[in-house]
Amino acid sequence: ILALACLWLVPLTEGGQRKLLRACYLLDGWACLDVAVLVMAISIWQFDMMAHFLVTKGSMATPCRVVKNLTQDECLHIHMNSRPGISVLVLAGLAFLIVPKVTMYLCEVALDRRAALDGKVGKLPQVADVKGDAVGCTSPAQANQTSQVEV
Repeated sequence: ILALACLWLVPLTEGGQRKLLRACYLLDGWACLDVAVLVMAISIWQFDMMAHFLVTKGSMATPCRVVKNLTQDECLHIHMNSRPGISVLVLAGLAFLIVPKVTMYLCEVALDRRAALDGKVGKLPQVADVKGDAVGCTSPAQANQTSQVEV
């Protein structure tokens, strides 16, 4: 989030902005709050069902039957309750999932527009054709020069 804020607010050169945007993509790939929230939500809603399966039909069924017969008590009982604060965590996880991706997309669009205004080629290099021009990346002026040479 701090890197994205710097990308939007700190005056940088175009090259610096592109480098920082790539760093933001890398950091977003390593961000894990959205994954942690997803795992927590799954555990709250499904963990007791998984534990019940393990005790009754899974790999722990035989040892748990022995323990239950000896102690007259359950071998394993797992129950997880969610608290009202989980909604804040879920909203934060969704925000961390959506906001950086939208912001990075908007930054990339803005950088491409900046490059177009400066007369530079777009964000990604294209495959070069036989004449050495980038396919699909010639400006109208470059296209006129190429057509004049060919005539």
